[in-house]
Amino acid sequence: MIYLIIILVLILLYLISTFIMFNVVSKRMKNKQLTVINEALEEALAPYQNIIDIGNLWMEKQNKEQIYIKSEDGLKLHGMLIRHPNPKGIFIEAHGYRSNVERDLYPSCYQYYKMGYSLLLIDQRASGKSEGKYITFGMRESEDIICWCKFVNDAFKLPIVLAGVSMGATSVMMAMKDLRADMRVKYVLADCGYNSAYKEVIHAINHYFHIPGIIFIHGINLWCRLIAKFSLKEKTVVDCIKNKRIPLLLIHGELDDFVPIKNSEIIYESYKGKKDFVRFDDAAHGMSYLLDSKKYVDAIKKMIR
Repeated sequence: MIYLIIILVLILLYLISTFIMFNVVSKRMKNKQLTVINEALEEALAPYQNIIDIGNLWMEKQNKEQIYIKSEDGLKLHGMLIRHPNPKGIFIEAHGYRSNVERDLYPSCYQYYKMGYSLLLIDQRASGKSEGKYITFGMRESEDIICWCKFVNDAFKLPIVLAGVSMGATSVMMAMKDLRADMRVKYVLADCGYNSAYKEVIHAINHYFHIPGIIFIHGINLWCRLIAKFSLKEKTVVDCIKNKRIPLLLIHGELDDFVPIKNSEIIYESYKGKKDFVRFDDAAHGMSYLLDSKKYVDAIKKMIR
């Protein structure tokens, strides 16, 4: 009997601990929590403040239209539209995990405007002004990307470039599975995205909590399925890009310890369409543009002719 009690107590402790971890990794953060994260990043971003300021100052001068659409599961999603007077097309850009358009997209997006494109900077679900209680690591976010593509097709009938950073990169690549030819998506740009959400969460737990993620991932995924109605194993990028031929540009920093560059290597090797892979030797996660903006923009210009 005592052994049964011990087993039941251990199971209960496991469920409680994984429920806490599920909320840590997936639940929408409050503003105060996000402020703490932003403050922690200030030191890492400080050497690149001049580059960041250029983008921020440009954004301050633009007429930004607030756009709202509905997701497939009924959430109100927010995007910020900047119209080009003579657009070649439109960039739909997605920020990364626990991030925002200001930090991930403001520094570089003016470069795409200079190339002749309108900009649609989207708040991913459970972030910014978009509704949602849980981040789903690209599973539902990729479906939201499809909704944005449909909106752009109905409203503007312009060619689309999908672009994302980190989880945003994974979201746009996973969206490729459901893209149709009439959606006019001409290119996909993916900066430091991961292939598998399941493996990425394991890696993050190992790296940042210094505990074996493989032990906890099963419980975390159980709570994902029961509460947030998604599974970390639903799909991978490699699965979603099978049989696709949209030109794909992969960008990744060699020093990325949050999403190791091996993710982009796996995606690149598996993709059968037109592709390019640009590495940044000294770049950490999401820092490639800040490290060498010319190389970054030149790679995009090479892909988007």
